[in-house]
Amino acid sequence: VRHGQSLPKDRLALADHYMKHDAPGKALRALGLIGTNPTLQPQLAVLRARILIACDLVDAAKRLLEAVLESSPMDPGARPLLDTLEPRSNH
Repeated sequence: VRHGQSLPKDRLALADHYMKHDAPGKALRALGLIGTNPTLQPQLAVLRARILIACDLVDAAKRLLEAVLESSPMDPGARPLLDTLEPRSNH
């Protein structure tokens, strides 16, 4: 690690740790920009969406999951997670 930047795997491990300890806000900060590009990182984008949901940022999670499905229609994690959010949007 140089110049205060951590490796992506370190950020993922830290985010996982925070999620296991019910600290989704810290998990989201730990991710940094990881998972923000659904075209290049669909699985990481789904992970980010899960964390966004835990932070009650449902609209952002939905947008991210929709972008994942647009670039990777057969992604195994995005559709089921998005389907769980659909009833929330009807309230």
